[in-house]
Amino acid sequence: MAEWLTEVAQVNGRSDEFAAVIAGHYDLAGEKIHAAQWYIRAGKRADLQAAVREARHFYDKALALLPASEHRLRWGALLGRDEALG
Repeated sequence: MAEWLTEVAQVNGRSDEFAAVIAGHYDLAGEKIHAAQWYIRAGKRADLQAAVREARHFYDKALALLPASEHRLRWGALLGRDEALG
């Protein structure tokens, strides 16, 4: 389901709009890295919309899913969360 939703959202140019939904589907499927990538994307979109609480929530979800070895993604989530919180 997550792959299909990703494909449909990308084809229609609405990936960012559905980033949180896509992340949730990957999360439920146990695909932690993919879920974290999409939660980071959802965090960025929420931050752009001045939805600070939601942005922090998405970044925190990404961090909870990422192993310590995923330095680049963890850094992106930490930086995004920091920027969202101002």
